[in-house]
Amino acid sequence: MLLCLSFALTARTVPVSFIKGMKVCGNWGQYQKRLFARTAAFVNKRGKEKPTVEQLSRAQYKLAMLYAYGVGINRDFKKAFNVLNEAVKWSGNYAAQDAMARFYRQGRGVALNIAKAIYWQRLADQNRADRVLARLDTSTPSVQVLIADYKMLYFACKKKAEAGNAGAQIYLGRLYTYGLGVRKNMKSAMVWFEKAATSDSAPAMVELGRAYLRSKNLFTDVQRLAGQWYFKAVKAGYVPGMYYLGRVYFEGVGTDKDLKKAFKWYLKAAKKGYIKAQIELAKMYLRGLGVKQSSQKAIEWLTKAAKRGSSEAMLQLGILYYEGEYTGQSYEQAREWLEKATTRRNAHALYALGMMYFNGEGVTQNYRRAYQALLQGAHNGSELAKNTLGIMHFQGLGVKQNNIIAFAFFNSGGFAKKASEVQKHMTSAQVTEARRLSLVYMRKFNGWEIKGVDHIGKSPLPEGLKDLRIQ
Repeated sequence: MLLCLSFALTARTVPVSFIKGMKVCGNWGQYQKRLFARTAAFVNKRGKEKPTVEQLSRAQYKLAMLYAYGVGINRDFKKAFNVLNEAVKWSGNYAAQDAMARFYRQGRGVALNIAKAIYWQRLADQNRADRVLARLDTSTPSVQVLIADYKMLYFACKKKAEAGNAGAQIYLGRLYTYGLGVRKNMKSAMVWFEKAATSDSAPAMVELGRAYLRSKNLFTDVQRLAGQWYFKAVKAGYVPGMYYLGRVYFEGVGTDKDLKKAFKWYLKAAKKGYIKAQIELAKMYLRGLGVKQSSQKAIEWLTKAAKRGSSEAMLQLGILYYEGEYTGQSYEQAREWLEKATTRRNAHALYALGMMYFNGEGVTQNYRRAYQALLQGAHNGSELAKNTLGIMHFQGLGVKQNNIIAFAFFNSGGFAKKASEVQKHMTSAQVTEARRLSLVYMRKFNGWEIKGVDHIGKSPLPEGLKDLRIQ
């Protein structure tokens, strides 16, 4: 049973466990029922061990989403809301609080109540902010926390930064860099990065180096300054500094391009387990840049990165096996690696896997599975997935033919010519509705900066995946 589009649009993304089921269970319907039964049994405390409050809350949230999506059971928003109401009793479950805000905001399973929606959204945001702040003493977490109110996080972080917390200073610099909770300002970002860097924070040294390279319009000789800060980070033993110093030599930033030195620093970082360096090293081996060409060693380094959880490495392995130029073509291995990448919500892998099912490459052609993967790809930011979803709705492939939805996918994905073609078959009222839906899709299918993936192969890919190759 396909995930119904209407509610899927109201969530940031369908729970990743749904996608994992695609490779766990050959029959999608059976997997859904099994997932629902196991989750319901856990929530009803039928297991051998009594769950903790946190475990129960997380399971209740998952069960609520199964009701909301109609996975393994008939869709029931009222039951979803009731179970969700139990999940939020554990105050740490910001995902459940976030969902409560959506239910109240949309009037699903409960009377529409904007005041309560705002209350739950603020609570979820505060929870996320607290979680970030608690980690600043030991690490610098990602700024991509999908928080609705970054201002709250900005002021709390600034207070810690002014007290001398290096982690908070770095995080504050990142907020200024991306304009989150405060107006984007690279000079202010660099002030905070430098405060932390001069306090011997190696991560701040790398951030400062990267900031210089982003600020060519503000400073002169930024390449040399960036390289100096990277080298200071390396002297402090900071592994990412080795990777970024390798990039300086690889790209010839602030120094003469030197592929052998780039290889040297990438190798040092890769041996210490730095995933980005392992992937770059694989590219150099595959292309014979600064080292003798070796497809075998390229595959070895990509596999190491993949085993450490890199969805990018999994994607690249999938594409290499799909092409077969360096490895011998194997659709089966390509599919296996792409499926592994999809469990980490890699938008490009979801698109590629969807296209394999769409075209019947190495698998039996299955439009329903193609749609499931492509819909997830669109949720996570793949514009190419929107294109194929538009085609499927326009032609009625695996889904009911619907010009309005087809137009919305084409238009929101930037495929204006195709949207115009669909428009020829629509009434003026349908066009108005389709344009409204396009705006909804633009807001809801909005992964973090998904552009062209840096494919490490060099041959053109077959139709459907060609846009994933290196630019």
